[in-house]
Amino acid sequence: MPMFQAPSVRPSSSPRAWRRTPVSQAVAALLIAGGAAGAAQAQSRAFSPGWFADKGAAQSAVQRSGRLPDGSLAGVGNASQQQAQSRQQLQRSLDNLNRTAAAVAAQQAAQAAARAAAAANGAGVPDGLTPGGLWAAEGAQAKWEGAKAPQKSAADGRQVVTIEQTQSRAILNWDTFNVGRNTTLQFKQNASDAALNRVVGASAKPSEIHGAIKADGTVLVVNQNGVIFTGTSQVNARNLVAAAATITDEQFRDKGIYTDANGTLPTFKDALGQIQVQAGARIDTAASTTATKGGGYVLLLGREVHNAGAIATPGGQTALAAGDDFYIRKGYGTDGNLKSTTAGNEVSATLKPASTAGLVRNSGLISAAAGLLAACLLALGLTGTLWVAFPALLLSGGCWIGVLATYNTTVQMLVPDWVKARSLALYQTAIFGGLAAGSFMWGHFAGTLGVSGALAGAGVMLGLTVLLLYRSRLPEQVDAQSLTRADSAEPALQAAGFDTEHGAVLVAVQYQIPNDKLRALIAAAHPLRLMRLRNGAQQWQLFRDLEREGVWREVFLVESWMQYLRMLDRMTLADKMVLDGVRALHAGDAAPEVSRNVSYLAMNGSQGFSLRRDPESL
Repeated sequence: MPMFQAPSVRPSSSPRAWRRTPVSQAVAALLIAGGAAGAAQAQSRAFSPGWFADKGAAQSAVQRSGRLPDGSLAGVGNASQQQAQSRQQLQRSLDNLNRTAAAVAAQQAAQAAARAAAAANGAGVPDGLTPGGLWAAEGAQAKWEGAKAPQKSAADGRQVVTIEQTQSRAILNWDTFNVGRNTTLQFKQNASDAALNRVVGASAKPSEIHGAIKADGTVLVVNQNGVIFTGTSQVNARNLVAAAATITDEQFRDKGIYTDANGTLPTFKDALGQIQVQAGARIDTAASTTATKGGGYVLLLGREVHNAGAIATPGGQTALAAGDDFYIRKGYGTDGNLKSTTAGNEVSATLKPASTAGLVRNSGLISAAAGLLAACLLALGLTGTLWVAFPALLLSGGCWIGVLATYNTTVQMLVPDWVKARSLALYQTAIFGGLAAGSFMWGHFAGTLGVSGALAGAGVMLGLTVLLLYRSRLPEQVDAQSLTRADSAEPALQAAGFDTEHGAVLVAVQYQIPNDKLRALIAAAHPLRLMRLRNGAQQWQLFRDLEREGVWREVFLVESWMQYLRMLDRMTLADKMVLDGVRALHAGDAAPEVSRNVSYLAMNGSQGFSLRRDPESL
């Protein structure tokens, strides 16, 4: 999106005086720093030294004569005029507040209408404890630990299913987990308790929540085929996690929803379905009770995530993540993640090679800061009242800060730590270069069209830009790629008799690829090449052995052995996912064979050699 800077006014050699309104002068004084004009022009400008001198002289003349410059008596009619102006200004402020309230009310009305429309449709799924509704798994898939058997009752025309938790973490396997429209699923648990509801039935259908879920603690709904919160659903819990992926019993018992200490094992993996929060759905979590205790969180994890409902996490966190595997870490202020700058939870999603996952769409109660900024610029260019100009200035400033903060945050998330400083430097150079170019361009327009015309033009252009780029988006969760550093073993170099800072290193990885996996290998070659080059390789190629059937070699060149070690150190979880995806295509019993060859320029003598080490350390 183009960057817009408030116009700066250039000195003009023309003797003509510009026609300025008070608000234009206020905008120029607040937004245009360093704008200089000729002395003759300055005498005619509002808020200039000459302007203040003229006003002082006029006031002195009024005090001496008792008459205004137009000949009328001073003080007569001024009070009524001021009252009328005050009423007009108050009415404008009230109109602005009413428009804002109307916009919020319209969104709320749209949600209410969607909820009513959903209620008018069919029931969808059975109510209560019944097959196809809420039905526990049986046979080999049965598991019900940490909670008593579900109890059913009736109240106010609704079926109530109550599950009393007896341990801090309960694992409940369901054949189907569908909450009917007239069903309330209630978990009796402590605030620190968590209940894992996992669908293991043979039916490849998503779970549908049409009714209500109530819980004092954390509720996890895990169905690899997806989870749908319909327009009649209502969730009230301390925390809610809905995942269209899998989680193991050991992971949940030992670490809950959080990854291991090294951050190398995903919490949820192998996502297959979507998470949908339809229009009219309501999800509410516990509110923050103290200044040091945050509110609840909602985590929606799937191959695709769509939210058109109303999610309220006062003082807490709402996170929508799309991908194949998900890594969740505690946010800042916790022992589990001292380096984090994120409140609540850090959620990183990763993609497998050639995966089509990764779509996050949020069409709920979200406003576009760029659109508001365009409207504010247009209002500043057209208005002549300070009571409208100053709120517009405040709102536009907030929008500008919001846009910049979003860009800054996205840039920091988009790049790994080892290149973050350089990326931020280039980004800041581009930002401030754009501001300088914008100042020059809009300053020229201000000299031609006037400040008001330049502001109005900037607003129109920004509005058109927003419309043209409406479908564009910043990457969500680093476009479903985790940039967390992956641990990698480094080779021992104590006995190496070569110069580690000079001489190229040629690395070759040999794979055995069956014919039925050639297409997958070709698809995985592109992300593998990008990963190698991004991390420091100078050249990369993938070769097929013409003499041995099914043998392929990945070959890449690195500047030096030290640069190769840096390349290993730069490995992220997303990079590791790419490597694991390629290795999964390997058909040999042993791991792919890796050879590392050092250039003769790195030798300290006439001895030639080829370094080899454990393939798993690559």
